[in-house]
Amino acid sequence: LSNLEHQAKGFTRSAKHRKMIKKIGGWWTIITLCLLVLALSYSLFRKQKRINNASYAIGISEGIKKGVRGSLYLHYYFIVDGKVYTGEMPENFCRKCNDCCAVGDMVQVRYETGNPDNNDLVTSIPGE
Repeated sequence: LSNLEHQAKGFTRSAKHRKMIKKIGGWWTIITLCLLVLALSYSLFRKQKRINNASYAIGISEGIKKGVRGSLYLHYYFIVDGKVYTGEMPENFCRKCNDCCAVGDMVQVRYETGNPDNNDLVTSIPGE
């Protein structure tokens, strides 16, 4: 093959390669979006179970600590049936709870009955 034919053949491969990369990139976008939707759905599912099957406990704040990615979280623990459970909430919860973020402060914990690992904090316990 002449030099010109080699260049033309290389250009064709390059165009095919670019087309293939676009297809793969499109699939990765779809897969990523599906995973994001799945993660959000699971989070909402857990929250809904926690709300619909709620039990409440008093917990103790362990203070605000920095998370893995540098975000600030209020860490807490509480006891159900003699077992200690832990949880964390974004630091902005402190604005809602009126000074519950110092170490040793009492916090109000909502958890799913039968699954205390599924928990969060609330500003007030219903009915009190």
